[in-house]
Amino acid sequence: TGTPGSYVWVNGCLVRAMTANNGEGQPLLVEEFTRMPTRAQNMFISALSDGYVVLNEKPDANGEGEIVRAGKNFVLLADMNVD
Repeated sequence: TGTPGSYVWVNGCLVRAMTANNGEGQPLLVEEFTRMPTRAQNMFISALSDGYVVLNEKPDANGEGEIVRAGKNFVLLADMNVD
């Protein structure tokens, strides 16, 4: 619970999968990948290509976005329907 009028950060499925098992990571299945908004797709692509994501919505003590690194066992499996 937080203070009324404020928010509490809750890690989503990407961050949880990247950091699961004491930072080792775990597989994540994403269905209908091409149906999600482009901004969301870019977070997944960044995690795969760079090995980390920057959470600009969750600043650290210096006001910079928190960096979350993918554990060695993080794998992204994505499916999509092709028309």
